[in-house]
Amino acid sequence: MLVFHHGQEIYLFFFKFGYKGFIGAIISSLLIGIIIHLSFRLIKKNDIKNYTEFLKIINNKDNKNHINKLLNYIINIFLLITFYIMVAGFCAYVSQELKIPYFIGGVIISILSYITFRNNIEGIIKVNTILIPVITGFVILFGLMNIGRIDNIKNINISEGGNWILSSILYGSYNSIVLIPILIKLKDLIKSCKESLLTSIIIFFAIMLLVISIYLILMNINISIDEIELPVIYAVSFMGKGFKIIYGIIIVFAIFTTEVSSGYAFLTGCSTSKNMYNLLNIFICVSGILISKLGFSRLINILYPLFGFLGLLQIFYIIKSNFKQAIEKKG
Repeated sequence: MLVFHHGQEIYLFFFKFGYKGFIGAIISSLLIGIIIHLSFRLIKKNDIKNYTEFLKIINNKDNKNHINKLLNYIINIFLLITFYIMVAGFCAYVSQELKIPYFIGGVIISILSYITFRNNIEGIIKVNTILIPVITGFVILFGLMNIGRIDNIKNINISEGGNWILSSILYGSYNSIVLIPILIKLKDLIKSCKESLLTSIIIFFAIMLLVISIYLILMNINISIDEIELPVIYAVSFMGKGFKIIYGIIIVFAIFTTEVSSGYAFLTGCSTSKNMYNLLNIFICVSGILISKLGFSRLINILYPLFGFLGLLQIFYIIKSNFKQAIEKKG
């Protein structure tokens, strides 16, 4: 999931807390690294092949258990919400940069999505895997170009309300919701517990580097970030028109491919027949136009923290399952 490229999320969970948010980013990155390591241990030890098997292991009950069903529902709803947020993200971009009304932007991307869902999307998903490292590289590059601003982090205006520690935990928690299905697909690439630990450490430092880079980029903004839907795009404009155009093009493709990937995962996960798939396709594309009018930043501000709280349930069972298996091993 490309959830860092717009900057709104980093502002919500970290930047608005100033230097405390900077510390929170480290805590959150560490939490994500720990969850990845603990999840890999369970996946490798139990040779888990899909998310249903993972739920059965961590809950120690069959997949008809109400907790397993709840976690499955959370995953599918999160995928749908991500789809809606990316639709709103596209609308925000064309509105902020091209002055195209939200509704028109919603119609454009929903039509493109509907057509894509009716055809083979494997190419789109592959493009997404290419865009992730490209955008990561750009974000880090822009961050390094603003490295001189790092001493000013302590001077960031801190917003009233919220708790920076809770915010950092929720960020790690909601990201853990979509981590597990991805980790299961990667299990054959991780051969040992040492490789799992190394992977977790690398991801920990990578996330930290990205958050720090976005911090530095956002410090270019000379107005309230609350007034901007896509703060990174706005901030990059101060670094040169060429950078803004290149990054803008990449962002549009990233938003679309992420939207299609999450939407397709929802459709295939919830459909029991081709007819149901087609009906859901129409439903999410039409409803996406309507929901996008709520606004990109508003959807993120409401829904991501909510899923952060829901994700704590999965984290609890992952830790509990690891603890139980450690005791059984000693016994």
